[in-house]
Amino acid sequence: MGIKSDLNLLQSERNWDISLFFLAYLIFAVPSKILMRYLGATRYLSLSLVVWGSITVGLAFVRNARELLSVQFLLGVTQAGFFPSIVIYFSFWYRKRDQTMRIAILFGASIISSALSGILAYGFIYLDGIRGLNSWQWMFLLEGLPMIPLGIITCLFLSNIPDTVQWLNNSEKQLLTNLLRHDAGIANGENVRLSWRQRSIAIGFVVGIGQIGGIILPFVHYDKSTNRRNIFIYFGTVVASLVLVIILRICLILENRWRDNLSREKYDRIAAIKESCDWHPQVRYVL
Repeated sequence: MGIKSDLNLLQSERNWDISLFFLAYLIFAVPSKILMRYLGATRYLSLSLVVWGSITVGLAFVRNARELLSVQFLLGVTQAGFFPSIVIYFSFWYRKRDQTMRIAILFGASIISSALSGILAYGFIYLDGIRGLNSWQWMFLLEGLPMIPLGIITCLFLSNIPDTVQWLNNSEKQLLTNLLRHDAGIANGENVRLSWRQRSIAIGFVVGIGQIGGIILPFVHYDKSTNRRNIFIYFGTVVASLVLVIILRICLILENRWRDNLSREKYDRIAAIKESCDWHPQVRYVL
C-alpha cells in the first residue's frame, strides 16, 4: 500500500502534490533570500533545517488530500532558500576559486542522494505495519527527525564569519579574514563587484526559475489519449522560453547602446555608486 491508495488520492491530486512543491519553491526563492538577509545565514540555515524536518515529520500524519497538498506547499516554501543559502554561506568562508569545488560537491551529493532515495524507499517497505504506521509514514519520519537536531547543531557551532567562531585561534581567524578581504575585489576596481544582497537575490531568482519544469511535468501524461496535450505543453514551453530569450537579448542590446552613449557627467555619477555591480557603466551584457 502506498500514500496514493492510503489517502485515496485522485491522479489529479497526486499531480498537484508534486507541482505545488515546485510552485512554492518558485514563488519563495527570492523572498527567502531577503529573509536570510535580515536573519543572517547561520540562523536562517538552522531555522530552515528545523522547520524542514518538522514539516517532513508532519507529512507522516496527513489524513487526506487537502492536508497533503497544504503541507507539501509549506515544504516547498521551506526548501526554497536552503540550497541557495548554502551557496551564499560558502562565500563567507571560501575564496571565489575555492567555492567552485565546494558547490560542485554540494550539488553532486544532492544528485547522489536522489539516486539513493529509490533504494531507501525499497527498504522502507519492510517497515510497513510496524507500530501501526505505513511504509510511507516511516519514510517521512526517518527522513525528517534527524534534521531537527542537525538544525540545532548548526546554530550552535556555525557562524556567519570566521571572526566569531570558537574553533579557530586568533591567527587563523586573521589569516582567513585577510584572504577573504583580498579576494572581495576585482582587478577593475572595488565598486564593480556583487554585494551580498545582490548575490543572494540573483541566485534565488536563477534557482527559482529552474523549478518551472517541476511545476509542469506532473501534468504530462504518457498515454495516447493525452499525446496531443503533451505535445502542446512541450511546444508551448519551448516557444515561451525562446521568446523570453529574444526579448532579453533585445533589452540587453539596448542597455549596452545606452551605456556607450553616456555623457561624462552621467558616467561619473553612476560609477561613483557604492557596490554598483552590473550598474557600473563599464559593464556590458552578453547573451
